[in-house]
Amino acid sequence: MEIADATYYTLHGQSLLDENLSVHILTEEEYRDWVEIECTDSLSHLSIALQLEYRKDCNRLSDFTGYFTHWRDRNLIVIRGQNPAIHVLSALAHELGHFRNFVDTAGRTANQESIETLALYESQAFVYQILFFRTLENLSGRDLLLYPNLDGYHKFISNQIDIFAGDADTSEHAKGRLLVWLALLTDENLRQERSQFLNERYLNISSASAIFDYLKTIGVHNPGSYVTEIMQGLNTQIVAIRDLVDARLISGLPYWNEGSPYLRDIGLFLP
Repeated sequence: MEIADATYYTLHGQSLLDENLSVHILTEEEYRDWVEIECTDSLSHLSIALQLEYRKDCNRLSDFTGYFTHWRDRNLIVIRGQNPAIHVLSALAHELGHFRNFVDTAGRTANQESIETLALYESQAFVYQILFFRTLENLSGRDLLLYPNLDGYHKFISNQIDIFAGDADTSEHAKGRLLVWLALLTDENLRQERSQFLNERYLNISSASAIFDYLKTIGVHNPGSYVTEIMQGLNTQIVAIRDLVDARLISGLPYWNEGSPYLRDIGLFLP
């Protein structure tokens, strides 16, 4: 938590301990129990019409690494703690993105929202992960998101991007990840950030922060139509996305400088 707190303080000038937020890093059994208790309690307060959809969401939580929730008038992040520390930190960074969006937009609820709107929320959290880890790199003086130019990585990249594209109609996480790329490459309001990315092959702190703020404004104003419009560019941009990810692989990278497997989602599959 010290690393997360130092990074968060650098970004926001405030400690996580001073936020209206509780972070719970749990064992597997504790995580499953938490999901069961929260879902049972929340279901008891919902109308019959909302219960079926919420129950589906609860079932999916069992497969997540963690999640942000506003329950019993509290902001909470719940993380599976029996994972490698860097995996836990990455999950925490993602959920902090959901938290920042929630508080910065005066709260919102995901009940009965479309996959397009949920994908926008995920895109915001993905961009916050970029912002968080680029800030952590700056603080530590270490590159954390570098990967070697190997045939295995090229095949891995191609397969994963195909999986994201195939899942985009049913998974808000897959759609949200692709939305980050497509917004960066096609939204005229992100020309400056696009130029920086194409020059450096990754988003720097300033660009990631600007995109996070921009996507928050989209979330307030008709998010579904924005996501639908941007996602229409997937078929024409998917080859470019694959090529841009491939271009980030570094020839001759020493094995001791290779990023963690648990950070590939950020270092390879986010800009």
